[in-house]
Amino acid sequence: HYASMSVSADALEALIFEVIEEERDPELTAKDIRHIAEQKLGFPRDALFPRNQEICRVVMKAESPVERLSPGETAAGRLALAIVAAALIAFSGLPTSLWSWAGLALQTYLGSYVAQAAFGLGYRWFVVNIRHLPLTPGDAGHDECNALLFPLSTEGRRVARRRCCGVDHLVYTCADLSDGADAIERLTGVRPAAGGSHPGVGTHNALLSLGDSAYLEVIAADPAQPTPAAPRPFSLDDERTHGRIIAFAVHPEAARGASIELLAATMQEEGRHPGRIGTMRRRTPSGELLRWRMTALSRAEGPRPWLIDWGGSAHPATTSPAGCSLVGLTCHGARASEMGALLRGRLGLLPLGASGGAVDFVDGGDEAGGYLVAELETPKGRVVVGAASSRAVGRRGATL
Repeated sequence: HYASMSVSADALEALIFEVIEEERDPELTAKDIRHIAEQKLGFPRDALFPRNQEICRVVMKAESPVERLSPGETAAGRLALAIVAAALIAFSGLPTSLWSWAGLALQTYLGSYVAQAAFGLGYRWFVVNIRHLPLTPGDAGHDECNALLFPLSTEGRRVARRRCCGVDHLVYTCADLSDGADAIERLTGVRPAAGGSHPGVGTHNALLSLGDSAYLEVIAADPAQPTPAAPRPFSLDDERTHGRIIAFAVHPEAARGASIELLAATMQEEGRHPGRIGTMRRRTPSGELLRWRMTALSRAEGPRPWLIDWGGSAHPATTSPAGCSLVGLTCHGARASEMGALLRGRLGLLPLGASGGAVDFVDGGDEAGGYLVAELETPKGRVVVGAASSRAVGRRGATL
């Protein structure tokens, strides 16, 4: 072909590359190259044979006009490579049947799938039985396993978005339940309603709603129950803790995909083991049986909450006397700022309900340990409920 045009292959490459540079268009097609060859280089229409088109194509891709064709860039070269590959397969003992290759591909895929599934099950067993981390049932637990291995993976980011919790309820302790309810009524103008007893724990309570998803629990020793074998929760047997908010609980935000298992595992990873998740129940005065799951109460005090999940039961905030709302909360106790960083950071603690109030954490408690101070909007104005030693005063109300 070159002889018929009286031009060498090098000259053809150089000429076409020069024209491409002049045109300054890296997107030239084979049709454009033919037009350039006919109009600007004076080649006859039938002179640009396939071999020359191949050269044009390579020159267009080349960074330099002296780049040459590799054997695989030509039809003959590709055919030779195919023959060599076929010969290697034929004489190496590898299968030559299309079905055989399809079978090998299927076995490879299934083998990798089985290996991945086996590793996933094995690692899940390790997480649950050796590391003792709770996992959310179902596919969410699979994501949590992968997130432990690869925090920056898609599953890790998905699990991070699911970590979210809100203040569930505050615990106000007293020596006598009726006296405690009277004190809250005098302060807020709303009387907490009887909640029920906790069989085997030795306590009973009264409840006051603080919004759509938070409430105040007034709790005291239940004289109708025998003295329990274990100490009553919230240091109720210590008179110094009476008349104050001693602890609080947070619940997972199920609407955002959070679960009590995910929150508990996150706390455990951060060195704040919340204890095992157990099931509790009590019967309301109306006869309704409430069931919920929660972590150990013995681990909760002051700025360190316990976790609670009401599941399918009605949240007590929706069935307790209304009229008050929680607009501020300050948690006092040893290393409270560290607990606050964990709650607001990895656990995704939300602001307080509709008010959007903040939850603050202040290092240092008093002689009886950690405590909380809550600011409430009530029919009697804004009031503060908490330890007398906190000296917290509301803007328009009294302090309890």
